[in-house]
Amino acid sequence: FPSHDSSTNAEYVGGMPELFKFLATHIIYPQVCIENNIQGKVYARFKVKASGEISDIKIVRGLLLEADEEVIRVISYMPDFEPATCQGKPVDSYYFLPVSFTLE
Repeated sequence: FPSHDSSTNAEYVGGMPELFKFLATHIIYPQVCIENNIQGKVYARFKVKASGEISDIKIVRGLLLEADEEVIRVISYMPDFEPATCQGKPVDSYYFLPVSFTLE
């Protein structure tokens, strides 16, 4: 993009710190993962519409079905994002989100 182009990426309101806080508050570590000491990352991709609404949630690289489903569940009720913009206008875009599952 030329430097005079005012394009931005979609962003969680409050930025990454707030996004990670939301995930930490809402993700429930699946019992089967705890019992089997399963840790790792689930990579999700979803569309952020020009309206900021989230849709088309897909798991790009999963960990275990239960963990994947948990990530989809939590993303599906995230608040709307600030949409991406192109030349100052809101546009649809895709957002990639890695979600870590780590046992303390």
